[in-house]
Amino acid sequence: MAGKNDQAIVAVFFWYKIISMTLIFYTAIHYKKQELYYYQNLGISKTQLILATSIFDIFIWLMFILLQLLIGIPGPIFRYILWGVILIHLYIYIKK
Repeated sequence: MAGKNDQAIVAVFFWYKIISMTLIFYTAIHYKKQELYYYQNLGISKTQLILATSIFDIFIWLMFILLQLLIGIPGPIFRYILWGVILIHLYIYIKK
């Protein structure tokens, strides 16, 4: 079961997600133009790419938020999962 402040916390997480996605897409479009040519050559416009990835990302994020609210994954397990995701991203970033 969710706690007393669950709606406020989810609202903060939601706006954090929207703002961070906006900044990431702005960075990708303006500073990584060369990498976007691959998708443009496949016939995918920047708008389609942003919409598809945004919808997929929000859907996955929403599924995890609902899982957390309904099941209530304990804090330590959630923390280990978060650190695992961060380490995987760092490994992929360093490998490039």
